Amino acid sequence: MPRGVKNIKNTVAETMEANPVADTVGQSQPTETELLRQQNEALAKQLEAMQKQIEAMQKNPGSTVVMAKPEETVELTYIAAVSPTNVLSLGDYGYLNGVGGYVEVPRKEFGGKFMTPEIRGLLNQRRLIVLNGLNEDERRRYNVDYKDGELLDMQMFDRLLDVGLERLKELFSKLCVEHKRMVATHFISSYQRGDNRISREKVEPLNDLSKSEDPKGMFRPILESLNKV
Repeated sequence: MPRGVKNIKNTVAETMEANPVADTVGQSQPTETELLRQQNEALAKQLEAMQKQIEAMQKNPGSTVVMAKPEETVELTYIAAVSPTNVLSLGDYGYLNGVGGYVEVPRKEFGGKFMTPEIRGLLNQRRLIVLNGLNEDERRRYNVDYKDGELLDMQMFDRLLDVGLERLKELFSKLCVEHKRMVATHFISSYQRGDNRISREKVEPLNDLSKSEDPKGMFRPILESLNKV
């Protein structure tokens, strides 16, 4: 219903309440037919007034209701070697629970209000990942122009334990530091659950590759446990 036009039924009811039929002693009460006639007359007047308002709005486009365009947003997800119960606070933009949660930020606020030092750090560490909403120039400006193979998508993450060693080494060597930690955490937790796909043959080469980031290697808890067996 156009703005400024009242609901007809409610308006008629208000009119009837504001102008009740007189209940004077000695004066005959209006019949049901007369009441209906009065209501119809009131309704006709309201319809006429509404039509005039519509015509006036059509002649004056500035008074018409304009639907706003959907606000452009930047979609992000949180991927890091953390507990599933981990909660990441994003200030006024809410929370991300665990790993793989999503949040949308108004594009016009992404480089301003949203871009706190903490957020910039998470973006640089590749913990907070920009999925879409930025063009190539903006991605370079905010250092989120990801290289091929730098990030591990969730589908590949789920298949990691089934990937052959050579392919696994190739994938692992290209990952950013945070996603390497994520892979190591995945292997360690799977080993602790008794997954028989975790073997020394896979773990030792990966641990050697990870020593560029961690002097003792990211997979050392598995190797230390295997050495005790």
